[in-house]
Amino acid sequence: MATLEQRYEFICRGLDHEANVTNHRLTWAILFSAGLFAATTILMNAAVNLRAEDIQARNGWYCVLLLLMLPTASFGVWFSWKTLDGVAAAQRQFGYLRRQFKELANEPSFLEKDFPRPYGDPRDHKRGNAVARTMPMVLLSIWCSVVGVELAALLYYSWWWAHGTGVPL
Repeated sequence: MATLEQRYEFICRGLDHEANVTNHRLTWAILFSAGLFAATTILMNAAVNLRAEDIQARNGWYCVLLLLMLPTASFGVWFSWKTLDGVAAAQRQFGYLRRQFKELANEPSFLEKDFPRPYGDPRDHKRGNAVARTMPMVLLSIWCSVVGVELAALLYYSWWWAHGTGVPL
C-alpha cells in the first residue's frame, strides 16, 4: 500500500495534470477555430469578389463556395463539441481527485503532517469550471450559427440557380 506522502503526491500530480489538460484543450480549441475561421473568411471573400457576368453562373459558383464552407464549419461544430466533452471529462477527474483528497485528509496521520490543500477554495473551483465549460459552448454556438447561415444561403442560392434566374437584389 502506498504511504501517506505517496498518495498525497499522486493526488497533487493528478490535479496538476487535469488542470494542464484543460488548458491545452481550450488552447487547441481556440487556435483550431481561428484557423477554421480564416479558411471560412477566405472562401467568403472569394464569393464576395466573384465577378461573373452571367448571373446563373455566379449563383452556381456561390453554391460551390458554400458547399466548400459547410464542411469547414461542420468540423468546427464537431471539434467544439469534442472539446466540451474533453473539458467535462477533465473536470470529472478533478472532482474524483478532490474526493480522494477529502478521504485522505480525514485520516488522523494526515492531520499530523499539516499538508496544504492541493487545490483552491471549492467556490473558486466551481467558478473556474463554469469558465472552462463556457469557452467550448461559445465556440459551439458560433459554429452552429455559421452552419445555419451557410445552409440557409446554400438553399437560397441553389433555389435561384435551379430555376435559372438571378438572385433579386
